[in-house]
Amino acid sequence: MKISTIGFRVVSPIGIRVLLLAMLLFGTLPTTTVLAEQPNKVQSLDDLHHLSDQIVSIAENCVQATVAVISANAAGAGSGVIVNDKGLILTAAHVVAATGDDVFIVFNDGSRRKGKCLGADFDRDAAMIQMEVKPGETVPYVDVADSDLTTKNAWCVSIGHPGGFDPTRTAPLRLGRILSVDRFVNTDCAIVGGDSGGPLFDTKGRVIGIHSNIGASLSQNRHVPVSAFHDYWDEMKDGQRRGRRFAANGGVDPNRPILGTQLADDRGDGNGVTIVGIFEGSAAEKAGLRVGDAIISINDVVVKSRDELIDVVGRFKAGDNIKVTFDRKNDKQTIEVTLGKLSDLARPQEQSPRRPPLDDEKPERSEPEADSKDDCVDDVAGMVFVLNQAPEPEIDGSDAALDKFLDDVLNGGKSKIDSEAVKRFGSMQRILGRLKERVRDRIAVPRERSTQRRTSRNQTVDDEFFQSCLDALEPVTTRADDATVEILVDGEPVSLGTVVSADGIVVTKDTETKSGAISVRFGKDIVDAKLIARSADRDLAVFKVDRNGLVPIEWAVAEQPTRLGSLLTAVDKDGEPLGVGLVSVLPRTLSKVGYLGIATGFVDGGGVLVGDVVNGSAAENAGLKSRDVIKRLNGKLVDSPVEFSYLIQKFRAGDDVEISYRRDGQEVAVKVTLGARSVGGGGSVRARRMNEMSGPLSDRDGGFPEALQHDIPLLPSDCGGPLLDLNGRCIGINVSRAGRVKTFAIPSSDIQTMLSELDSE
Repeated sequence: MKISTIGFRVVSPIGIRVLLLAMLLFGTLPTTTVLAEQPNKVQSLDDLHHLSDQIVSIAENCVQATVAVISANAAGAGSGVIVNDKGLILTAAHVVAATGDDVFIVFNDGSRRKGKCLGADFDRDAAMIQMEVKPGETVPYVDVADSDLTTKNAWCVSIGHPGGFDPTRTAPLRLGRILSVDRFVNTDCAIVGGDSGGPLFDTKGRVIGIHSNIGASLSQNRHVPVSAFHDYWDEMKDGQRRGRRFAANGGVDPNRPILGTQLADDRGDGNGVTIVGIFEGSAAEKAGLRVGDAIISINDVVVKSRDELIDVVGRFKAGDNIKVTFDRKNDKQTIEVTLGKLSDLARPQEQSPRRPPLDDEKPERSEPEADSKDDCVDDVAGMVFVLNQAPEPEIDGSDAALDKFLDDVLNGGKSKIDSEAVKRFGSMQRILGRLKERVRDRIAVPRERSTQRRTSRNQTVDDEFFQSCLDALEPVTTRADDATVEILVDGEPVSLGTVVSADGIVVTKDTETKSGAISVRFGKDIVDAKLIARSADRDLAVFKVDRNGLVPIEWAVAEQPTRLGSLLTAVDKDGEPLGVGLVSVLPRTLSKVGYLGIATGFVDGGGVLVGDVVNGSAAENAGLKSRDVIKRLNGKLVDSPVEFSYLIQKFRAGDDVEISYRRDGQEVAVKVTLGARSVGGGGSVRARRMNEMSGPLSDRDGGFPEALQHDIPLLPSDCGGPLLDLNGRCIGINVSRAGRVKTFAIPSSDIQTMLSELDSE
């Protein structure tokens, strides 16, 4: 089976170890809103051209209003979006929990402002930040939609700072669509660690959600709906905070209003929430509520689920009197309850609510925390209530049961890798080990050319919208069908190739073709290939086959530069579309960017605190040591690590710069010859694991002299083929699957330069 690479990402079958980090681990399944269907599916290529024009028109302003949020004490980071000219920022509550109240707001150009975290709803993962704005200063901002977008398959665009702020690029765009709306807006608009708190836009450039958490599949991306902000807007602006679900350890509000009950998911009839436990000394116990009662409404506001009840109670304050209507053995009753506060109860794990004398009730699960505070994580339980559980029935933990469980996980079903799964199958190591094998099995499934093959990529087989989009691309992909071939090494396929001349010149990947006998598959024919040249910095190789009359790729016109947000696609060896995506980041250099080789931190009074120094780096060669404080770069005062990083990366490897630093009260100036960051490996192990959730990454992930970044998540073996605009013209050749939704292509202008240099030799 092939990874779905539709740009709005219907689904991906791949999931690897980071399932603990970013799976859907909620203790309850939310009730999903019934969405209105998009009245018109993709009827023709004209629809996609219109969509492309819409996104291009909003892209620049949306990107400029999207900011990085960085803790003043380097404790955490995330993203946010400015929503008025006064500098009000919407973000995720778990970002605020990670950063603390004092933050820096960083714009795409590296400039920064101080910010102060305001209020938050930690149950719905919504929060606000106020950025400093000087009198008369103009800041970019966007509008917020008045209500939640509830149209299934409506197009949307996500923006954020995946992997954290990167001064070499603007905040990347990614294309998607609305799948469902419940407590979250669920989309296939893929996000990743660092995007947390960033905006989800509709095609009019209005904020319709804030990035919250992700699952293993590319179709599992959850965003806080704008209703979560509108419902609590004034209170959050005033600094009020409530809830606990997305609060960090120690971030739980001790004054949070609480009934003191343990609740079942719901009764299944959408009318009432059953009490399965009551804490001693709680407001519920004092008011006379009992285990087995089903709460129907609070102050006449009907509650149909556990989450709705928590939301309603959270709108009050401890000490408020509320009217609770409940059902007790088919007898409807109403009582008054004086809400308590969380700190009135003993520590949650030191007492247990009374267990109801029923066999079919389900206690709240305890849930593991994520590895990092700046990732798109989900339900991090602020506290764990321990129940005296009845003996559990015998459960099937066999290999066959594990395979069935993992298939459901990979297919986007209800199964989740959580503490219950670990208990069932014995260990996380066993689950993850078998998961990797299942992933490899799926990738190895042979690909077939047919409509059936298209739907085999898409596990939601009856997804007509997905199919209509692929069908609309046919006029584009047919123009590159004959120019896209398959490259084999010793008879085994390793990548795609792009025909660039009628007399047999083919461009493909360099890394995958460095050893072995190279051949090219044209339909059913396989032809030996001879190496002409290699361009290691571009990760491209040029081969010649003994074949004439080929149909070469049509290059994009140089006079019409690629625009940010414009739609594009790619094709496989059979001319089938590999996806629909957009230009996430305009072409930029990833080669020989200046690299000093230090970890940095903030310091009181301004400057850059030197942390660890990389062995053999430019910093070590110049004599910099941990705890030094860098004050100037080429005579210019530097105020923060963000500013310093932005300035350093404007230089090239080999450039000399002067760095002034303070050590033991003395300021010293040294000349530093900058190095180059090594390529390959995908950054930290943790970051690579998160990115690999949606499939394997390419071995080479950077160092290109010029690269265009887009959001079609190709397999590494699908690189080497052409990247096409909606006119069927080649705007680049794909060379690297570098992240969850980050693919690099060498721009066509650079490839033509490379080919012209070969002709002149």
